[in-house]
Amino acid sequence: MDLYEAILAALQQQYDDGATYQEMADKFGASYTHIYNLLKGNRPISGISLDLFFKIFPKASVSLNGDAAAVHASGTNGNVVGVNNGTIGADCISAAIDKILDSEELSDAEKIKVMKVLKK
Repeated sequence: MDLYEAILAALQQQYDDGATYQEMADKFGASYTHIYNLLKGNRPISGISLDLFFKIFPKASVSLNGDAAAVHASGTNGNVVGVNNGTIGADCISAAIDKILDSEELSDAEKIKVMKVLKK
């Protein structure tokens, strides 16, 4: 299961457990329409913001190895665990921050949130 499938599965599990679209929207700070469209396949899960991702998976952690980031999500417990554990060298963090800052896909708020995760 890839990351996008895990995110969708986690949302679907909450819905299957009895949460309404509105309850999920309120919980994640998203609109009813956004959650509805994600679950119905009208909006690609790959387009969710990092902000929404971290609201769905509040215990998320990102692990970096070299100059690539990898995550694995578990839809059953809401945890996202890095694929490669270990120490992150200063060069790697610097390269990751450069890539984050250069990204045109992330908003400034999302860039800050990712960099805060990297600092921990």
